[in-house]
Amino acid sequence: MSDTRTEKRPALIAAAPDAETGRGLYLVSRLAERWAVGPRSGGVPGKTVWAEIATETKPSGPGSGSGPGPLQRPQG
Repeated sequence: MSDTRTEKRPALIAAAPDAETGRGLYLVSRLAERWAVGPRSGGVPGKTVWAEIATETKPSGPGSGSGPGPLQRPQG
């Protein structure tokens, strides 16, 4: 994500439970393998936040923890 604001860099903060803002970088830090903030490329004013998020495939189906599994049809 990039923006043109240069007055301050984003900071990871502890947002109050009832706050309407302040959770963006927290979510990025929890989901991403790596992330950072740096200047925009090409001499454009502003900053860019980048993140690398793993996309590993998780097993699915019965016994994998992915859900309740198939429903059994009642007998009789």
